[in-house]
Amino acid sequence: MWGIVVPMSFRFLHLADLHIETAFGGRIETRERLLAATREALQAGVDLALDRDLHAVLIAGDAFDDGKLTQAGVDFLMDQMQRLTRAGIHVFYTTGNHDPGSKQGQAAQLGFEDADSTAGPEGGLHLFRRSTPKAVTLLDDEGEPIAMVVGAGHSQAKVETNLAAKFKRPKGDVPVVGILHTQVESAAISEEHANYAPSERKDYENANLDYWALGHVHKRQQVFADMPVWYAGNLQGRNPKEVGPKGGLLVELRQGEEAKVEFVRLAPVEWHHIAMADLQGASDRDTLLAAFEVAGQELQQTSPLSAQDLCVRFIPSGACPLSALLRDSQSRMQLEEELQVETGFLEVQIRPKQLFTRRDLSDLERTPSVQLEALKLIRTAQQDDEVLLSIAPALLPGNLGQEDSRENRIQYLRARLEGLEEELLQRCFSGEAWQ
Repeated sequence: MWGIVVPMSFRFLHLADLHIETAFGGRIETRERLLAATREALQAGVDLALDRDLHAVLIAGDAFDDGKLTQAGVDFLMDQMQRLTRAGIHVFYTTGNHDPGSKQGQAAQLGFEDADSTAGPEGGLHLFRRSTPKAVTLLDDEGEPIAMVVGAGHSQAKVETNLAAKFKRPKGDVPVVGILHTQVESAAISEEHANYAPSERKDYENANLDYWALGHVHKRQQVFADMPVWYAGNLQGRNPKEVGPKGGLLVELRQGEEAKVEFVRLAPVEWHHIAMADLQGASDRDTLLAAFEVAGQELQQTSPLSAQDLCVRFIPSGACPLSALLRDSQSRMQLEEELQVETGFLEVQIRPKQLFTRRDLSDLERTPSVQLEALKLIRTAQQDDEVLLSIAPALLPGNLGQEDSRENRIQYLRARLEGLEEELLQRCFSGEAWQ
């Protein structure tokens, strides 16, 4: 009896935005730990690829920041790549805006070969650094095709043309994977990134590939629910905006089947936000500090990481008797230092949001005054977009430039209103005259 022939799967690890040796902020201890953590995350990814006996590792751009990569960084990166190739694992690397593929850039000097049309079973380093997509066929030990990888790279730092629109599905009966560093216009948090190599849904519909390994946007996501277009996110969170577990995507593809995609946690350090909206009972500094400590302990109980590998931003909001203390930068910094010692967290930040002291406003609201009218206007502008836009100047400080859309203007203006109501009330209740 003849058995059913199961087509071979193509197994690979999708990484992006490694940013080896990137510049970090925060305390010097935080900067040093994050620098090491980025390397540890890549090494963990290589360990995983070796352990799982993968066919390939795909790096979708921004492996480093071109001008900041030291010789030590080059040596580390290439040591990890050679661990893969010695095991017969292919590395496909496409350049991005931070590591463009020009002849003067470091990406072209690393030791990767420009992608050829075929890749044998012995493993190799394949570079996509030109804007025209190139298809590479992976072959097994018998010379039979396993899959195709199609890639295009950024030849310069600021690519404004649509590279995804150039991709076409090559002929063949094996899974086809696209690799590209691009800004998909509808992707979550895409507005936080420069609009380089912009692409849109129709580009991916037209190409009809089996999986897209994308880089540039640092939030891990499937961009379209009905298409296999994925951002792996960046390898290691670098700042408070890049929260939660970070790593890569483990992918298995078989011809004619949907891609199996699994997130693998690789980053040894994580950033987290802790919202705190119930601080009305924190009437003194010790009580306030204890409330932060309890919230930090709850995070630590649910995290697999040790305290010294957690960077935490506390975000207190709502009514708090000590709102003035939390808004004062010097007092807040002292609290952060004490919390860092008490919790053992690598980094502690406190960033108040819409924090206020609960007050009896009945007398103020009964008496006509400039203060009362200003308070009413602030409250209305906080809720009504049209009122907010109507009182804003045509030219905003900070110059939003190309990002000056209606939504961005509203977001910018709301941020400027932050704390203004509380400041006004403080002046009212302190007896200061309104000039």
